[in-house]
Amino acid sequence: MRILTFSRYTDPSEPLFKSLNVLKLTDYISVLNCLFVHDYFHHKLPTSFDNYFTLCSDLRDIDDGRQAGFLFVPHTYSIKYGTNSFKLTAIHTWNQLSSTLDTNLLSISKAQLKKLLTNYFLNSYSS
Repeated sequence: MRILTFSRYTDPSEPLFKSLNVLKLTDYISVLNCLFVHDYFHHKLPTSFDNYFTLCSDLRDIDDGRQAGFLFVPHTYSIKYGTNSFKLTAIHTWNQLSSTLDTNLLSISKAQLKKLLTNYFLNSYSS
């Protein structure tokens, strides 16, 4: 971004990302993870992903504290295939953003979700 904007190498990069309306790679991955979860619950993924995610509201022991749209986090025993897996990363990202944005992300369209998340991340960058 510094090269594109002819900025000095000591200039902070976040304001440059914001001025160009470009997401940082980690934020873009978070948006894609959420769009994947959204597609899953709207049945737009191949059948190989059937039963990939579980809503907390679908569990038998429903807790009153659980909000609509939150995903169940399965217990894992390993780092490589558990904690750092795509599935758990997507679940944690989805739950965190659902909580932060205080909305049921499943109730909005994919285009609205993408716009909402993009604006959220761009607004989180310092000016």
